[in-house]
Amino acid sequence: MQGRKQNILVPVDFSECAAEVVAEATTIAHGLGVGVELLHAIDVGELDPDTPVKATSGGMKTVFAVLVDEARQSLNSLAKIPEGAGVHVETSFRTGKAVDVILAQAEETQPRMVVMGTHGRKGLSRWLLGSVAEQVVRRADVPVLTHRTQHKPHCATKSCSWCGSHITPATRRVQAELGG
Repeated sequence: MQGRKQNILVPVDFSECAAEVVAEATTIAHGLGVGVELLHAIDVGELDPDTPVKATSGGMKTVFAVLVDEARQSLNSLAKIPEGAGVHVETSFRTGKAVDVILAQAEETQPRMVVMGTHGRKGLSRWLLGSVAEQVVRRADVPVLTHRTQHKPHCATKSCSWCGSHITPATRRVQAELGG
């Protein structure tokens, strides 16, 4: 299609299974001869992004700066997967709710497709936690492929349905420091 980037958009949440999704997207991109764009949504939620907190490097930074630092490091780490396969990779992050960020990026860049992970939540956990993947599938103007992640024996949770590993270490640290 004219106007579409020759990239696959891959939203990542830095969960335990993010690398699995990036690897799957890399395989697809390699087969199609296109690149991948790794995208992360930084959602500060109820927190004031300008609130100072302790940085892991010492000193103080704003909540937003801590989350941006973590996003850059984690995106660079995940970028090694497509790079290792010889697939062109770009990384980006945007602020806001994950669904809104993904849809806005897809509308703006018109990727070949979106490849994203899903925990396959059902019943109560789906109702309580929602499904970013489901909302993107329903609302995106480009094709969306979901990759159902598999539970790993080493995971702290007993099932992917209740996985909370998408809550990043920096977010946990900031919430703990601010009493949230």
